[in-house]
Amino acid sequence: MKYILTPEGRILNKGTDTSPIWDWEYYLKDHLGNVRVVIAPTEEAGYSAVQQETHYYPYGMRMSQLSNSANSTNDWLFSNKQLESNFDLGWYDFEWRNYMPDLIRTNTVDPHAENFYSWSTYSMFGDNPVINIDPTGMDWYDINGKITWHDQEGDLTIDDQTYQSLGKNVLVGTHNRDEDGNEEINSATFSLYLESNKDGASATINGNTVPADIEKYGTLAEGLYNAEYSTYKGDGAILIEGGGDVPTVSGNPNNPDNYNADGSLKPTSGHVMDEVLFHKGNWARESLSTNMFRNGKRVQISEGCQTGGCGPRSLPKYREFIKNAVGFKGKYYLKAKPNKK
Repeated sequence: MKYILTPEGRILNKGTDTSPIWDWEYYLKDHLGNVRVVIAPTEEAGYSAVQQETHYYPYGMRMSQLSNSANSTNDWLFSNKQLESNFDLGWYDFEWRNYMPDLIRTNTVDPHAENFYSWSTYSMFGDNPVINIDPTGMDWYDINGKITWHDQEGDLTIDDQTYQSLGKNVLVGTHNRDEDGNEEINSATFSLYLESNKDGASATINGNTVPADIEKYGTLAEGLYNAEYSTYKGDGAILIEGGGDVPTVSGNPNNPDNYNADGSLKPTSGHVMDEVLFHKGNWARESLSTNMFRNGKRVQISEGCQTGGCGPRSLPKYREFIKNAVGFKGKYYLKAKPNKK
């Protein structure tokens, strides 16, 4: 046995299998888990010596002129994954796929490719390795109302109960609508769950999941939707289903697509709305309507979108929340509070 891996480094066998001599190596990592420096204790108590130093280009290639590995054979490097150097392969073992940093792609198809139809099936890290990690292709799940990370790909079965995968990165909206579809201002909750933080939500904010006028505009139905980072009026936002059609709770008379050729309204069960985002709320007052008028009508903050909180000082809170979602590509999961079922 040459070494034993630990969460913080390696225990090296510098002897033989029958007469092992164990020495420690410790990893110093950056915020993405990349091993930057390997250190080992010295004979002088309380001191350590650098055994290996590695600098990376954003997509994982080593900067050879700045890196130094003269005193260590450690090959657990980028994203703390093993570099396969046999036969000069030069790729990293990411469990589900092998990643080639020189080509910025994998050599096999992403097992979740069907969830990201607009991306190459061989892409990695959502094409943003400075923010995202992709260690295994494992997922978040809603287990009896609690959003939980499980080391599993695809749907999860526990005690004969199947739970739908929410993907590796998911914005969870928990609405507080009553039986008539109304929702008290700022009573919904939005939580951002990222693969880079498997302990729980990376950010949470209160907001709203209904439009300013539920009789006039559509209300987004509960469900799991594709979502990605976008912008809205100068601030970050999350675009839902690429801005395409999404279902409503009880119709949407404001959308021309919901009318027949003769001008009659289609059955509300088939109504849709589009251009739906999660975006900033009304920073001026606690309302989804503004004090401004356009063409004689009051300007609405939401005509079907999901919004952050409304009211004074709500905009800085929203900006603090949405900065965690820069580069986000995953899912939007809208559900009810447990007591609202």
